[in-house]
Amino acid sequence: MSKVLFDFDRATRDVDNRVALDIDGGPLVYGFVTDDFAYTLGNQFEALNESIGGANQYAQMATLIANKRVNVGQFIFRNLNQTVSQWVGSERIAFTLNLMFVATNPDADVMAPIQILQQLALPTQGQAPAFTGELGKKVTSYVNSLGGLVLSAPNGYAGTNSDVRGAVGISIGRWFQTPKWFVVRRLNPTFSKSHIRNGKPLYSMCAVQFEAYRLLLASEVNGFLVDVQNTDSDFISYEGNPSGTFAGRLGS
Repeated sequence: MSKVLFDFDRATRDVDNRVALDIDGGPLVYGFVTDDFAYTLGNQFEALNESIGGANQYAQMATLIANKRVNVGQFIFRNLNQTVSQWVGSERIAFTLNLMFVATNPDADVMAPIQILQQLALPTQGQAPAFTGELGKKVTSYVNSLGGLVLSAPNGYAGTNSDVRGAVGISIGRWFQTPKWFVVRRLNPTFSKSHIRNGKPLYSMCAVQFEAYRLLLASEVNGFLVDVQNTDSDFISYEGNPSGTFAGRLGS
């Protein structure tokens, strides 16, 4: 418990530990990072020519060995040029944010930001499209036979190569800021055993795994590392937010 309070005290004194999640179509969620921040980038390389050009040699050697009934160890024929790696793609940037929310007044609800985050990780029940015509009637009948349950992507997610909706933008302090290009792959909330006067947890923590909705260019990722001149007035304080948590829109 003392470690959590110490971490929170240290985080609240440092504006660069503050995190803002800008959810498309939803509220801004504010919290604090509890650990060092790291993200993952990667490339894929393959020796595309490695299996080309040796087929005839293998066939000839196999015939020779069969005719002479010779026992040999395993071997391969390879020109070193065939082993040169070729770039075939890159991986989408991904990272995990370890967030913390702490109740600092008797009416605070540290479950509220967790509920918002869970909407980014779970589907919602939607409505079936309005089908028309004979084929449409058959489709509607089939949907109704399944109980009429239609699942919609979390937060209404839909993306193309040039546009996305239902994604999240992330800001950390004054040095890291992204557009709304990230989706939640996984989250792991934790609630404290200790509680406050209203019976709700004293604090909550959540490890949120984000991933870019598409492959990003080097210039785009480099653009995340910027000097964002946030000040204390850019963030909603616990005391200034009726819910007692960092959940709400700027100026609310």
